[in-house]
Amino acid sequence: MVIFSLLLAALALLVALFYFFRYQKIKNQLSKLFVMEYAMNHAQNPLYFVDPKSAAIFYVNKAACKTLGYTYEELTSLTIFNIDPNVTHEAWLKHNEHLKMAQTSDFLTQHKRKDGTLFEVEVFGNVFEYEGKFFNIAFAVDVTQKNHYQKALQESHDALTLRNQELEELAMLDALTKIPNRRFLDEIYAKRFDEHRREDVSLALLMIDVDDFKTYNDFYGHAKGDEVLIQIAQTLQKTLKRPTDFIARYGGEEFVVVLKETSLSGAVTMASELLYAIKFLQIPHEKSKILPYITTSIGIAWKDFDSQITQEELLSFADRALYKAKERGKNGYVLCEEVV
Repeated sequence: MVIFSLLLAALALLVALFYFFRYQKIKNQLSKLFVMEYAMNHAQNPLYFVDPKSAAIFYVNKAACKTLGYTYEELTSLTIFNIDPNVTHEAWLKHNEHLKMAQTSDFLTQHKRKDGTLFEVEVFGNVFEYEGKFFNIAFAVDVTQKNHYQKALQESHDALTLRNQELEELAMLDALTKIPNRRFLDEIYAKRFDEHRREDVSLALLMIDVDDFKTYNDFYGHAKGDEVLIQIAQTLQKTLKRPTDFIARYGGEEFVVVLKETSLSGAVTMASELLYAIKFLQIPHEKSKILPYITTSIGIAWKDFDSQITQEELLSFADRALYKAKERGKNGYVLCEEVV
């Protein structure tokens, strides 16, 4: 009797476990279905499930109802022929034959809203088989909206590109004087040097320094000194004549001018014009040992196309010439003899 009772208990336990695991399986399946339905209902684009034989619509998501202006019940009582005026019965059959072979399709057509208005859509169709029966599933993208998004995306991309260019340009500009900085000078000088050798033309460097600038800052203050540097930088830049002529702030009160394809006399002439342009400003400098206003000194280094001097040496020669100009009393220029 006890054994029989135990057997019944074990059997009852097995039955309970069977139904428990079956319940868990059904629960998991339902949970997955709920997740899938939630995802489909919250998709941004209209989604349609269609019977391939009758073209009857048997499931749609919220986006489809909203786009076409129907309720779920209204839309699932219609066929593809009701919402797509371009689809005939013959075209529908051909489409399904193609879909069975290719498994996917992509085409442009029109959809009709409940109020009768038409709009262009791009349809992305797929076919799937379940328990021996085929079903069609399709996403429809409003072409007007798609073009709007693409245009907005392109505009955002263009704006970002422009902003990046602006940031790149800012990174190449001296924060104070708003002319190219040392970083940009390094790049453009290397470029001009390569061009002058490749094109068999000359190259000149002018290194410019503001005379007695430390005493100016000590007497007038650094804020006033910054104003002077800005004025000098802008004046030097405006004095250059050709688009290929280039100036950059080298550091502190020093500037460098790069002149490609200019003669030795042309480089000297430009140095004279730059000196005069700064003197013409007549910026007062009471503590100057030269004149009662701001002056500059310039070192000139010139290289013909067949010279073997490197770009580092040419820059060093311009610096050496500037040093000699300072030694000789400032307010003038010196041509580096090593390059002549």
